[in-house]
Parts: sequence; structure tokens; C-alpha cells
Amino acid sequence: MFLDGHYLADEETKKITKFGLITVHGKCVRQDSDRPLGKCDHDLYVLFYRSSSDLTKVGQFPSKADMDFGALDEAHKELSTHFRRELGTAIGLYSHGVGIGAFVYLRRIFEQLVEEARQVAKEAGELDEEVYDRSKMVDKIKLLSGHLPSRLVRSAHMYGILSKGIHELSEEECKAKFVLIRQAIHLILSQRHEEREYAKILSALQ
Repeated sequence: MFLDGHYLADEETKKITKFGLITVHGKCVRQDSDRPLGKCDHDLYVLFYRSSSDLTKVGQFPSKADMDFGALDEAHKELSTHFRRELGTAIGLYSHGVGIGAFVYLRRIFEQLVEEARQVAKEAGELDEEVYDRSKMVDKIKLLSGHLPSRLVRSAHMYGILSKGIHELSEEECKAKFVLIRQAIHLILSQRHEEREYAKILSALQ
């Protein structure tokens, strides 16, 4: 254990106060230069309250939301600044135990990805807007499949989960599904980022 600036030997841990606040000080040890946070060396403070029989975490710095958002990589630049902020809000809500509210922001991001594809298809003259407007989201995604990452097309049902979470699922159910849906959105953004970067390379070669 690393407490108040120094490592504690086993004998020292027995001397920790039986009551009151305990501050644990740690450092990030990830040193892989290939990762988005490679070669980081950040302090982490975790605050506990110890009673006669329980040890309860009461806070930390940086917050879990800060750490989660800091782990986002280049793929998230596929989102506009506004929607990157909304993703940060979703992560923040989740880290504070708010599941349904976090789902609202993830659904907005999902909808934005589809809307951007609609604009591209419209400008290319490849979309029947009357049919599109009458369609459900799953069908809209099928209509836009040529302009969306294949991962999003394959996970069209995810929108139904997001919508159900807002209207039917409990907080606990939303929190349980949040991480998986956020990871799915990240992989969708990663694919779009890779495709655009590859298109740039092909263009440069020509």
C-alpha cells in the first residue's frame, strides 16, 4: 500500500488509524508508448473512511469520469466538439451512478452518426427522403448502409436497447449495459476513423 507519500510495509499497515479518513496515494504505471496514455505517470488519490467494522470509499482524484474520458483516443475526434462533450457528460453521469441519464446522451450520439450519414446520402442524391422519414430507426440504418460503418449497420438493434433503457429499464439495468454500449460506439467510431484515414492514404498515392 502507498499511503501519504510512502509505501507501507505489512507491519506499518497495522498502525493505520481505526477511525477517520485514510488517504491512499498511488501512481499510474502504464508505460506502453503505443497506448493513448503511454508513458503516463499520474498521481491518484483515493479517500476512505474507516469505522470500527467498515472501510468505505468516499472519493478519489482524478475522478473516475476524468480517468474514463482521458482514455478516449483519436477515434472520438470523429464526433463534433458538441457531441464529444455529450459523451463526456454520459461518462460523468455513469461514474456517478446515473444510468438512464447516461443512456440519453449515448442515444443522441448514435442518432447523430445516423444523421450525418443521411446528410451524405441526401447530397449524393441516393436517398428517398419520404421513405426515410416514414421508416423506423432500424430501417433507416438499412437505407443508409452504404454510408455507415458496417459495425453500426450490424448493431442497429443497439438503438432499441438505448430507447428501451430510457423508457423501460431500471437504473441498475442501464448501468449494467452502459459499458458495453459505450464500447460498441467506440468501435464504430474507430472503424469510421480508420476508413477515413485509409481513404486519405489512397488519395495521396493517386
